[in-house]
Amino acid sequence: MKKILLFDFDGVLIDSEGFYNNLWKSLLKDYKICFDEKCLIGKTNQQFLMQFDFDVPQIANLIEIKAKIETNYFEREKMNPLISLLIAQLSSKYKMGIVSNNNFANIKGFLSNNKCSDYFDYLVTSESGVPAKPAPDSYLNAISFFKCNKEQVLVLEDSPIGMKAAENAGLDCVLFTHHALKQSIQKLEIALNSN
Repeated sequence: MKKILLFDFDGVLIDSEGFYNNLWKSLLKDYKICFDEKCLIGKTNQQFLMQFDFDVPQIANLIEIKAKIETNYFEREKMNPLISLLIAQLSSKYKMGIVSNNNFANIKGFLSNNKCSDYFDYLVTSESGVPAKPAPDSYLNAISFFKCNKEQVLVLEDSPIGMKAAENAGLDCVLFTHHALKQSIQKLEIALNSN
């Protein structure tokens, strides 16, 4: 029986890929850097920028500029009504947490803005002091927090890096994306009902 649901944030609870893609393109245009959005999905800021041979001060500067812009985005962005309804329904049956490479302020700002902070008992972010996905540590920490067996946990991820992190932690995982939201919800229901 699944008792714990662990959600990735970007691409699962919020459809932020387009925002990040456009933001990075804008920030990197002065450097004449073009990139495919696949270079961005599932990566931390550091992982993404290291692909382009920036030095440490440049990386820090770009991350600082980006942070100011994204704070405003997460504090005003609305949750998809289907996701909002889904997590409200799931919260009555399951303990839930968020495991993300994003940062605490962005996630808390979004959850607060959408009045759904109370649905989640646990939050691991890029500032939690554990290696970023695809390392399994963030998921293993969640298992420890919930004091549960791996068989009781189901992960919802949208990126190959996130799915690899769940696999590395020995957890069942469902591919869940905003681009195929209704199908993702159906897959989740099937996964939960098959236990």
